[in-house]
Amino acid sequence: LVLGKDGLVKMHKDGFRTAAVHYSPGTSWLEHVLVTQRGDVWFACSSNDSTYLYVLNGDLDVKTKTYLGKELEVAGICEHPSGDIYLATEKAVTVLDVETGKVNEVEVLNDLVKGTGGIHFMLPYRGDQLLFGVAGKGFYAYVPSDGKLRHIIHQQTLSSDRYVCFVDKDDRIWLSDSQSAIRTYNPKGVYIHF
Repeated sequence: LVLGKDGLVKMHKDGFRTAAVHYSPGTSWLEHVLVTQRGDVWFACSSNDSTYLYVLNGDLDVKTKTYLGKELEVAGICEHPSGDIYLATEKAVTVLDVETGKVNEVEVLNDLVKGTGGIHFMLPYRGDQLLFGVAGKGFYAYVPSDGKLRHIIHQQTLSSDRYVCFVDKDDRIWLSDSQSAIRTYNPKGVYIHF
């Protein structure tokens, strides 16, 4: 998938021929795009101060378009190994059971973000966990199978306004606030400045 002024473009790896195109207002500025195990494409898109959640099929045709709210910022969209889709906005986390279509709020996480600046990011982490960055509180690992939430990397409180985060294949967490040095946090040791 390639994102640009023409919207979301699906291209063949060999020869980079266009296979499908999806365009709607705002799709050239997407930040959270998820390709699921089933081959569907999920993303959040803002248009006229309203935020929508799109689900496209493999040919980039719209399966569903759901209104999320006005002036709402999406912090992440993740697929858990179980196939459930997690959607984190700046103030709440919901999970969608793709088999039944049922949407549930994740209470333990929603309780965590009350009274904070919200959620900075949500990423897959260490197999079946999800990693959350909560403003002013730090990193939290959530295990959906047992509903447990644990605070990790206590020395980082995520007190800046905005962060970019990435988890590599060795579960190292790479973090940038675009103001200071990039940091990496190794689950087996201390953090390192770069």
